[in-house]
Amino acid sequence: MPLGGAAMRFLHDLLPNQKLAVEVDMEHLCPMGDNGTYITKYITHLANDGHKLPLTIHDWKRMPSQLIENVVLEIKQIFDYPEVLDDWIYTKINVRWKYHKHHVKKAAYKKWNTVEERLANPPHNVIESQWRVLVEVWNTDLKKQAICQINKENREKQKFHHTTGSKPHAKCAVELGKKLGRRPKRHEVVGVTHTKKKKTEDPDEVLMDPEVDAELKEIEEVEIQASQPGSDIVL
Repeated sequence: MPLGGAAMRFLHDLLPNQKLAVEVDMEHLCPMGDNGTYITKYITHLANDGHKLPLTIHDWKRMPSQLIENVVLEIKQIFDYPEVLDDWIYTKINVRWKYHKHHVKKAAYKKWNTVEERLANPPHNVIESQWRVLVEVWNTDLKKQAICQINKENREKQKFHHTTGSKPHAKCAVELGKKLGRRPKRHEVVGVTHTKKKKTEDPDEVLMDPEVDAELKEIEEVEIQASQPGSDIVL
C-alpha cells in the first residue's frame, strides 16, 4: 500500500535514518504531543494494509505473531519510544485492525444486497482476493441474525453514553488535569466524557443528562466517603 495523503505527510519530511521521538504520558501510558498523533496514524495505516495484516484471518487471536512483529518493527523504524509504550502499541494495532474489518463490513458489504453486487464492488482499500473470501465468510455466517439481535438488546440496556467521540478518556483526563491544575477526580472525568455541549449562545454551557447527573453525584459522594479517615472504601 503506497504511502501518501495528508494524514501521512509527516513521513515525507523525515531525513534518512531520522526517527520521531514520542513523548509518553507516564500516568496513562499513552503517547502525547504531535508525534503521539503521528504514531497513531501510522499504526492505523499499517493495520489497514491487508498485505501486512490480512483481513481474512478470522480472529485477531489467530493472527500469526510474526506478522504482528513485522508491523511493530516498521513502527520502530520510524518512531523512537520507550519500552513502557510496547503494550499500548500492540493493543492499538489490535484495535485498529478490528475497526478496519468492522468498517469494511459495514460500509462495503452491507451496502449491497446480493453476493454478485458485493463481489462486483470491492472496496478500494481491501485486496480483491481477500474481499472474495470475506464475502463468502460473511454470507455463511449463520449466527449473524442472533448476534445482531443480542447487540441491539444490549445497546437498549445502556443508560450512559460517552460524548467524546474517538478521543480516549485518558486524553480527556490529561486535558482536564491541565485545566484544573491538579489530577482530576473520577466523577469529574466521568462528567467531562458524558456531557455534551448545549446549542445556546454560551459556548461553555453543557447539557447534562439527568441520569448522568445523578450518577455523578453518587460517585462524588463515594469519593468523599473514601477520603474520610478510617474509611474502608477503596477506589
